[in-house]
Amino acid sequence: MPPQALSTKFTNAIDGLPEEVQLKLLKKHIATFLDSASEDAAKKTLQHVNKTKARYDSMPQIQFSTRRGEIQGLLNQIERDQKKSSLLPPGFLGVTVGPSSEEVSTRRDELLEEVIHTMTGWFQDIWSAVAEYNAGYSEAHASLIYCIKTIADILDAPPSRCKCATSLMTVKVAFQRRCSKPGKLVKRFSETGLEQIYTVIFWLWRELIVSAIANGSSTEAINEYLVDIEHERTWKSLQRVLNGGTALDECEDDFEDVEDDDGAMWLSDDSDYETAHNVNSSHDQRPKHWPARFKSAFPDFVDVIKARLQTVFSLEPSAELYQAIQAMPASSLSSSPETVRQELQVALDNVATSTTSTMLAALRIYSDQHLPDKLSYLLSSHSYLLRPHDFAIHQSAIKIMASDQRYVPQVLAIIEGELSDSIASIRYAVISCFSGIEKPRFKHELNQIMKLKSGTLDRKDMVERWVDSILTPGTAINGPMALAAVMMGVGLPFGGVTPMDLQDSDPLSFLDSETLNDPEYAPLREEHRPNLSDRLDGWIKRCSTLVKGPELLINMYKKTIDLIPWIIAPDIIDELVVKIGDRQTKHHLCDALESLNVFAKTQRRRILALHRKNKQAKDSAIPSSASFSRTTASTPSSSFTPPSQPPSSTGHQQHQQLPFPFGFQLPIPFNVNFAGDNVFTPNYDDDESDDDDGPPMLEPIGLTTAGPSAGPSSSAAYGMDLDDDSPPPLEPVGLSAPFQPAPAVAPPPPAPASQAFYDDEPPPLEPVTDSSDDNEDDYEGTDEGDEDEDEDEDDSDEDYGMPPPLILVHPATAQPLASTPPHPHPHPPPAPPHPQQDLPAIPPPGALPLLFPLLQGFFDLGVPGGGMNDVD
Repeated sequence: MPPQALSTKFTNAIDGLPEEVQLKLLKKHIATFLDSASEDAAKKTLQHVNKTKARYDSMPQIQFSTRRGEIQGLLNQIERDQKKSSLLPPGFLGVTVGPSSEEVSTRRDELLEEVIHTMTGWFQDIWSAVAEYNAGYSEAHASLIYCIKTIADILDAPPSRCKCATSLMTVKVAFQRRCSKPGKLVKRFSETGLEQIYTVIFWLWRELIVSAIANGSSTEAINEYLVDIEHERTWKSLQRVLNGGTALDECEDDFEDVEDDDGAMWLSDDSDYETAHNVNSSHDQRPKHWPARFKSAFPDFVDVIKARLQTVFSLEPSAELYQAIQAMPASSLSSSPETVRQELQVALDNVATSTTSTMLAALRIYSDQHLPDKLSYLLSSHSYLLRPHDFAIHQSAIKIMASDQRYVPQVLAIIEGELSDSIASIRYAVISCFSGIEKPRFKHELNQIMKLKSGTLDRKDMVERWVDSILTPGTAINGPMALAAVMMGVGLPFGGVTPMDLQDSDPLSFLDSETLNDPEYAPLREEHRPNLSDRLDGWIKRCSTLVKGPELLINMYKKTIDLIPWIIAPDIIDELVVKIGDRQTKHHLCDALESLNVFAKTQRRRILALHRKNKQAKDSAIPSSASFSRTTASTPSSSFTPPSQPPSSTGHQQHQQLPFPFGFQLPIPFNVNFAGDNVFTPNYDDDESDDDDGPPMLEPIGLTTAGPSAGPSSSAAYGMDLDDDSPPPLEPVGLSAPFQPAPAVAPPPPAPASQAFYDDEPPPLEPVTDSSDDNEDDYEGTDEGDEDEDEDEDDSDEDYGMPPPLILVHPATAQPLASTPPHPHPHPPPAPPHPQQDLPAIPPPGALPLLFPLLQGFFDLGVPGGGMNDVD
């Protein structure tokens, strides 16, 4: 068998043995083997042994046990110094510190500085042993573990004084070569604050692990180092080791790396060196002082760190860890970003529903990755794992799901349930402070308050009394002993506080500290400081962004009214806030009540806006009632002859179908309107069409109380010139409202016996003659700027005291019937219709008195104060 095969077998066999056994075998078998070997081989072996011994004779000793004893002795002195300072007066037995001492303490600061000085010297020996001599990895790792524990104990110990000594302490460490180029500076640290020493320790760990990988240490040993580091300072410490000690928000350039890239002087074996340009040094995490084989081992170092982080992620996933692994450099094809992402997704799917923490991590990661499918599955099957104070992550997941229309119904259902829980939590918190709010007696008083008008003094007083009566009484501490103490002048216990003052004290005020971000306090904070306001506002905001969200909020508001009746009374909510606003322990409830009040006000405004919108839509769907309006003399009109109508069976309804002069039909029903200046306001509807052969429905008449110009007997109201014998312009009738049943009115007066009419026709109406001065005064027009017409008004009474003769038209033949004797001033025939406007006409002013008896009843009902005489 060749000699190389024997040496290989011997090496493989001895590598699996402990160090103590290896040393024993070397001393027992190799030493005796040299005696039987040839002289040349023995001399060569001895030369290598002597050379190695001469090199390692100058190696610094780590001396873990000795250095640990020195540091522990200094820590014991600090502890004794603190005990003496707390028990003995200042200056006694040389003690210069104490709670009442005004002198500045120097002994404790000196001891701390001595501890840091001992550690920094130890760090220099550790780096030289592992980086220059490639030895002592296990002992160096144990030393670093002890140092990091010691620093953590010093920083976490409850101080008897301020922490100025530790926060202002300067940490200075300089690493220099000892083996080759002695005294050459490699790395220098200079930071303020005792916690900055963590950076030095993590930087040493990277040097140790990379050196161990470059010198062929086993993967099991490297993993043990990483596990110990993670257990001491969480998984984030592994990332700091990868970055050379710097935190996540720092960079390698924050510290001075003064070594040139001349790693050829590191080891004495020339076969171990490689030129720098043969090594892939594209990544800036490889420092300049590393030799070539250290740089070659860096990808393996990254893989080891990434593998350990993935193992941690599979057990305790978190969004930060997921992002940290994704941001790590890809050292090989097997660890490409896509491959790593798939591996992390599989690991997360396996443990997502195990605990609440894993559920939250999965929701956050899936939300960052925009995966609504997985979010929907988790929330539909394992939502019971979420707690009330997890609403922020829950709402972020809901936002991602709402972006997909397939999950909008599920999102609405989830939001409805969370809103109900939030409102119920606020209600329970209110009941704890106002225990009488649910009692029947106080509910009855609440109903009485609701009947009072808001803003009145009676309601304000009643609200204050009601809130005082439902307030939960405090714990009484004033017993007989307290009364005796007051009588003796000692005062009340607890420093003379009242029961309300005891409730105002906050023993858990430290939970509100911004620096207290420990997740272990989250359940305690949720129990005593539930963030009810942000929770409610967050769900309302998420609901408002959805399509059907406003409807859901309105329905939730209506349900809340049944659960919390006083939500509709802002003054009651304000009084509740004022009553508990002075209590420091109830500030979170005050914020919740204010958010609930804002929610109620917003929904009330939305409901009112919705009602107005529906009303406007309803009004636009139904044609509005129009009324007649006067027209100028230049507006042409046309006459209309209604077709034949069947006779009415009763005299009460005959007035609805009677033919009038110039084709005028009696407008029934009347719609009294007090909104304008004119009595008749036409509303033309050009798009309205009549499918039947009957006459179109007449426009209802509106009445206004604008002024005396509305009188129908006024010549100025119709633009008439009394000196002109031409007929007045005809008023067009607009049709826009459907027919409505007419109110009960008096039938028209019977026709005189001298009037001839056909037996099959309804009797014609007799013209009404009203020459009284009272009737004239009631309808006298007073248009401004028409003085000539006012002066001639007396002359017109004599000629136009009687209406013009009625021209009755037969409904079937459209032929004029027998009429009254001709008037002294007959009217000429009506004007021809306008070529562009074919609208029905109204009778001239002389025929309008026929309508007065019918209009009188409506004016008596609609005008305040009585009949037509009250219209000015």
